[in-house]
Amino acid sequence: MTDSPTTPTFVLPQGIKKPNDEAYKKQLEELNTKIDKLKLQSEAVKEKINKLPGKSDNTRKDELKAQLNDLREKQAEIKLGRQAVYEQLDAIQESIRKKVLYFCVYIWVWV
Repeated sequence: MTDSPTTPTFVLPQGIKKPNDEAYKKQLEELNTKIDKLKLQSEAVKEKINKLPGKSDNTRKDELKAQLNDLREKQAEIKLGRQAVYEQLDAIQESIRKKVLYFCVYIWVWV
């Protein structure tokens, strides 16, 4: 046996073939071309989206919100007015009730 350094030779097991570099490169190139096509399509779609009217154009929405706020304020005023009327009605009913009660007690005492 000689003690000279030799490069080890690697033997593939049976049934396993060495990869084909040319087929790999060809497949990689095909995939890269597909990716490039998809990137172009994606950019075209993004441009179409950017051409659409932006969300910053909300004038109609702002007008409707302003109308809604006005209506809410009017509704609140009406509710306050109605509440005041109910309070006056309750006060009148209470005074009538007291007068009727006083009158009934007055009649009962004199009878």
